[in-house]
Order: sequence, then C-alpha cells, then structure tokens
Amino acid sequence: MALSLSSPGVTLDVAAFLGSLSTFAADCGTGSNRLALLFLGAHMDNAGDGVSAVTYNSVSMTKISGASVENVFGGVDGEISTWYIINPSSGSNTVSITYSNESGINSGIATFVPLDGAHQTAPLGVDNVSAATSNTHTFTETTETANSWLICGWTWRGGDTAPFSPSDTELSDHVSGANASTDVGQTVVYEATTTAGSYSVGTTATANDAYCGGAVEIKEAGAATVVKDMIGGGIIAFPR
Repeated sequence: MALSLSSPGVTLDVAAFLGSLSTFAADCGTGSNRLALLFLGAHMDNAGDGVSAVTYNSVSMTKISGASVENVFGGVDGEISTWYIINPSSGSNTVSITYSNESGINSGIATFVPLDGAHQTAPLGVDNVSAATSNTHTFTETTETANSWLICGWTWRGGDTAPFSPSDTELSDHVSGANASTDVGQTVVYEATTTAGSYSVGTTATANDAYCGGAVEIKEAGAATVVKDMIGGGIIAFPR
C-alpha cells in the first residue's frame, strides 16, 4: 500500500513569543495503516529545557532520537524534536506536550503529519540530524526500502527565516512570531522514493541563522523488514 498524506492534511500550530506550545488538536483521518509524525521546535533558555514527552489522544508518542537535536541559538538553545505514533486514533484528537522546564521555553512551533499506508510494525528507516548556522541545508541519505518517504524537518532561529524554499514537496512553512532573535521558523519537506538508494532533501531559509534539522525515512505498509548484518556490515531484507 503506497504512502500518502491522510485526507485531513498537515496540522500547523505555534505559540507566541514568551509562551510554550502545550496542547492542540490534530486529525489523523480514517484511512488504513495510519502513522503520525510530529516535528516540534522550541527556543529555550537552557539546553535540556525542551520536549520530554508527547501524547496523542492520551497515548504516548515515541521520540525518534536519531532525528532530534539541539543547537545554540544566539547564546541560548533551540531544538528540533521528532516523534511518531503507529496506528493513532482516527479523527481529531488532542496532542499534549510536556517539557523538561516549561518556564524556560520562549517560543514553540509544531508540524503534525498524518500518513496512510505506513508500515505498522517497523516503519522507521534511516535517520539523521544536523545543527549549524547557515541559510540552507540538505540531507543526503541512503534509504533502506523502495517507495518510502524521506521526511526532513528544520527549526531555524528567528521569525525572519520564513518563507523557506524547499528542494522537494513542502508540508509546512511557518514561524512562531516576528521576533528575529527569539521566535523560531519551521519547515518540513519530503521526497517520495522509488527504489532504495541515495536521496537529497533540502531547504533554504530567508535569513542566515542557527538551525536544527532532523531527517527520517518512513516505510510503506508491506515493505521488507531490514536487518543490519553486524558481521559483514551489509543489509538483509526479509519479505513481509
């Protein structure tokens, strides 16, 4: 079954300057083989102040550590925090976010991506992160299975960083506010793959500043299960 964006589409939610994003409604639709991704960005007073837990309809989402990272944002800190849930509840439900130190969050931003046709036992493939200062960044990753999506999210420091110019299909492009120092911009971009192999997904921000980026491959329902050969260093794919 091919991956697709569920019919409700992407949910964007932001918090104004000097406010954390704690709850919002998001719709996963009623399609089959559902999966939801959540890209959370935050501008924080200190490292480690960011997101510590997320639920969707009171069910825990799982953090993708390999697609989550912090970076220094002008003497303070910022993060991209990536989460997923397999077979989320259908329809519209509440996303609830918990922070390690909510009082240390200056601004927050979120992109909720509901998908149909996702693998229901082992949906994640390759992942990666980047944290630097620039107005542009590209992830180049080697995917594990055919017909997967390589989805990448970035959080940029400053409300002057949007609009973004994507290299592929853009799912979100927004800012938490207008402050060039303490708000954040976020964009999520994906490429639908055709075969396992190397793919590049990137974006260019309006302003040059510090950013955090996370990339993850989402596999379609029915994709082979990939097991890494720890002896030979290769990859073994088992049929579904």
